[in-house]
Amino acid sequence: MEEKISIIVPVYNKASYLPKCLESLQAQTYRNIEVLLVDDGSTDDSAAVCQAFCARDARFRCLHQENGGQSAARRTGVEAASGTWVKFVDADDFVVPEMCEWLMQRQHETDADLVISTLQMWTEGKAGTAKLIPSGTCSGVDAVRHLIEPRFFRFRIPNSVVSLFCRKMSAQKILRSIDPRITFNEDFGCGVAMMLDAKTVAFLPKVVYYYRQIPTSYTHTHDKSNVLMHKWLLAYLEPLLRQHGIGQEDAWVMEWTILRAFLLGGYEFFNDFDGLYPFFEGQRSGRIAVYGAGVIGEEIVTKLTDFDIVGWYDRNWQHYRSIGRAVDAPERMADCACDDVIIAIQDPDVSETVRQELFQRLPSGIRVHTMSKDIVDSVYSARKLAELRTLDESYTYLSARKIGGGQ
Repeated sequence: MEEKISIIVPVYNKASYLPKCLESLQAQTYRNIEVLLVDDGSTDDSAAVCQAFCARDARFRCLHQENGGQSAARRTGVEAASGTWVKFVDADDFVVPEMCEWLMQRQHETDADLVISTLQMWTEGKAGTAKLIPSGTCSGVDAVRHLIEPRFFRFRIPNSVVSLFCRKMSAQKILRSIDPRITFNEDFGCGVAMMLDAKTVAFLPKVVYYYRQIPTSYTHTHDKSNVLMHKWLLAYLEPLLRQHGIGQEDAWVMEWTILRAFLLGGYEFFNDFDGLYPFFEGQRSGRIAVYGAGVIGEEIVTKLTDFDIVGWYDRNWQHYRSIGRAVDAPERMADCACDDVIIAIQDPDVSETVRQELFQRLPSGIRVHTMSKDIVDSVYSARKLAELRTLDESYTYLSARKIGGGQ
């Protein structure tokens, strides 16, 4: 008999995206599935959408709880699951009809405890570039060791639980063990823990999952600091890595990923800038223009409080203005009275291309900077992690700065 797959969908105020997600699950070619919709205290019409699907398909079940966050919703779903295998799907994403069939087939071919599949970004109705992954198998420990390439900001394999297909017992164990206070980057923590729990990891180099990019989602807006959460995440992962024999020579992968995440909600943790932007060493004031209005740009503009932010630019400035960010067209940078320009782009290749373009556009004398690759393996990284481990748990970030429109 076919083994049952439990598909767990945490739902919080996603009524406009839910139908496409649930229709894609309903269309699965692998029929022995159950779909557990965990309504995490939604205040929009999400619960009604869930109930409508449950009414017309007996494989769908809806569970309701007070708002507790995505990990809590996933934990509720796993505890209620009756399948042998678990697949997590976010409510604003969607999947191909063959997802479960291909995942189960790959598991049978390899007898793997965990299958990692390919994600493809989906932005404003268009598919982005798929993240290519290997096609073979490896141990769970090796999967963690090879999680990130030895390059700045480049992940080799997906690190989110929505990329993973695992045994229910493993998912239960991990979701019961992770600190419930971690509500930012918990995907990474759970993903690493699930990989370590697997003797054999198999890779499925096919796109089965479309990951929707929403500018107003939690991972794209940062009203609060996530620094304390990463202190807790570090405390959760470090003993786990030691338990599986991963020493300091490999642990830098996890450590750098945690430091990297501060750029997405804990930018104030780098207020000394000695490693992130070495050109700021000894400099604590100046007129700065920021190129890039995505997550990193938003963090810099709102949290770089010691400097005078005199301009914010992006080639997609009209889109960012439509969501409330005071961004101008790059063509206006020629008139900006700044001393330095920060290129707030993670990808080093894209960042360098922009830097070359700006050299041709800006007046001479303006310094153009990118994030330093030296931060990946540096004394600075070690120092910031040491600070994080001893950070007082009453830590909070209260000040934030906005720039006005038209600057």
